[in-house]
Amino acid sequence: MSNKMPTFTLAQHAPLTCCVAVRAPQAIFDLLTVSLSGWDVRPEPEDKQVEPVIDVRDTGKLQVHSRSYTGARPHSDLINTLNDVFIALAFCVRDSKRHFHLMHAAAWKSGGEISLLFGSSKSGKSRYIAERCVKGDVCIADDLILRSETSGLCEALGIPLRLRRPVSPEIVQKIDSSTLLVGHSICYFTPATCALMPAGRVFSPDHLFQFDEGYKLRTMDLSELDRLQLEHRIH
Repeated sequence: MSNKMPTFTLAQHAPLTCCVAVRAPQAIFDLLTVSLSGWDVRPEPEDKQVEPVIDVRDTGKLQVHSRSYTGARPHSDLINTLNDVFIALAFCVRDSKRHFHLMHAAAWKSGGEISLLFGSSKSGKSRYIAERCVKGDVCIADDLILRSETSGLCEALGIPLRLRRPVSPEIVQKIDSSTLLVGHSICYFTPATCALMPAGRVFSPDHLFQFDEGYKLRTMDLSELDRLQLEHRIH
């Protein structure tokens, strides 16, 4: 693994209007360019002094540090490191927007209508979204969504869908597996794997669902959204 640590900028203009400086190995830069949607990934000139907001430090293993989020542990696996960069990026966007909060939720677009899905960790949200998206639906998020407390509108972050390995054969046989970013324990779909809503797209859900125990999808009334946001809000 190269010790070279270039600095680059992740920029998403209106409506997110967010710009995040990242210092990380070139391999992380390369992974971000093929995995994010709606972000402009630009290298900074070597002679330009830029203070990183997200700093991927290499001490033999890689660990992500930022103002609002630091990875729980260092990684030798690039995809696990990328996962922490995505989380740090989501926190940076949240911090840049007043009255917006992050919530654990998944969403997809099908036939012009958008559905929002809540469920506890490891309840199957990502798998469910993957099963829908390999059939042609648009992935909005499998875990992290922004929502405004003032307008009630949600915003996509442009972060790709993540699945734990091994991925079910039913999903693998419906995609081009060469488009996946595969790590030791997780993998990411890229925009080349399935359609991914770009960062900054604003939406209001048409349907609301929640996973009960046993991977059972329950239809919820849209009036429950505020309560569910509080239950699944990320502090």
